[in-house]
Amino acid sequence: MRIITIILLLIVNTAFGQDKIDYSEDWKQSILSNEKLSDDTFFTNLIYKSDFTSCFLYDDNLKYRNDHHGIFGDDNIRIDFIFTKVYKDFENPLLYHIRGKTRKEGKLNDFSGYVNLSIIKKEYDFSYYSIYFETNDTTFYNVYSGYVIGKYQFTEDSIKNGNGVYSGIFGAIAYFDSKDNFKPLFMGEFEEGRFAGSFVGIWHDIESKKIEKSVWNYGPFLDFPCTNEFWIPITEREIKKHKRHHKCNCIIDFDSLKKLNPKYIKNGWRNFREYEKDWW
Repeated sequence: MRIITIILLLIVNTAFGQDKIDYSEDWKQSILSNEKLSDDTFFTNLIYKSDFTSCFLYDDNLKYRNDHHGIFGDDNIRIDFIFTKVYKDFENPLLYHIRGKTRKEGKLNDFSGYVNLSIIKKEYDFSYYSIYFETNDTTFYNVYSGYVIGKYQFTEDSIKNGNGVYSGIFGAIAYFDSKDNFKPLFMGEFEEGRFAGSFVGIWHDIESKKIEKSVWNYGPFLDFPCTNEFWIPITEREIKKHKRHHKCNCIIDFDSLKKLNPKYIKNGWRNFREYEKDWW
């Protein structure tokens, strides 16, 4: 009887104990669980009319870099992305065609695909005023902000270093300010205007059908269930020491008191803090 019980436990663990790979739906639901989100005609029309091409693209004239970083597979291998060409579809205002490059374990590859927005939710709107003391004039501005969610799919160039497809859910904060004539932005958590979109999904090999976890944004300040092991707790003492010296290779998320797990440093994260100009 004991042997039968052990066999049943092994069967259950095999069937249900597999590590989860695709967290894309979890990512989408985590956004939509925000009780402040609502449908809004004006905000939706702004999304339809706006062109987010410049938000996706890297621009050497800007003060920020729009290359993205993330994790690949169970070993949390570092992977870098850059979008080199983006254009809005002529017929579908929510579809963006994208070309770009990836870098993983020192190998570069081209890819092409799309981001297709499908869910638009306003989070807040408010007004603020700016006073010109020289003339004592007051100007009011309107701000609208919310989330855009959609699917993405990027297919690698099989002639080069890959034969797979990245796919999943894209989500970002869209921000409009009447002071800038409602010029669209993807808001960054740390720096306004910086690309803040996150891509959560998988990579699958077209031939072998192998599937790997793939999560990336401008981070690696990734905070999803699938990246829990990527981070470990850090103490206030360690943070103070890091701020004093700032010469260690550790990557720290100061907001949540976490640091990159040292066992993953060797997987491409050792020199992450070093600026790399135009690696693509």
